[in-house]
Amino acid sequence: ISVVIPVFNSENTVATVIDGVRACLDESGWQFEVIAVNDGSQDHSWREIAICAESDSRVIAIDLLRNYGQHTALLCGLGYSNGDYVITMDDDLQNPPGQILNLISAASNGADVVFGRYRERRLPWYRNLGSRIVRQLNIQIFGQPRGIEVSNFRLLDRSVVDRICSSKNRFPYISGQALLYSKRPENVDVDHRKRTL
Repeated sequence: ISVVIPVFNSENTVATVIDGVRACLDESGWQFEVIAVNDGSQDHSWREIAICAESDSRVIAIDLLRNYGQHTALLCGLGYSNGDYVITMDDDLQNPPGQILNLISAASNGADVVFGRYRERRLPWYRNLGSRIVRQLNIQIFGQPRGIEVSNFRLLDRSVVDRICSSKNRFPYISGQALLYSKRPENVDVDHRKRTL
């Protein structure tokens, strides 16, 4: 399992996220790596990531030159990943690390992309509005099935990761590319927490 975490100005949460992922996957018995990509943070996020990497060789720390955006940071992490499955998640504790096992369980039934579907979305109204607009674009451009909800908390099979990385897209959009290069996308219900500052 590879877990890719794009990091931006999250000095107060990123170490907790990484520790949570390690604890979850240690208990599961899966071999794993955690790839934290610092996307030009202006706080001490890089220091926190580096400390985690120094204490555990399974944590890979990548420091981008400047802020390139979440999807480019994700693409960088995907390029470094080695896992049969690659999980992407945010750095702010909205995705509880223990929910990773829900994604893996769904993939073991044959799905090549698994999007976490939030039981209750804890987002401000304007973010929910934006999500509805993006959903319509995903349906029209990337063929998002009407029964599927996308999120940043997702699992990608190695074959999908390889297709995304080989596309050489200068402006990556990981959710859309995951839909485009997937044969069998699925959802699994997961918890969603309020954003931690």
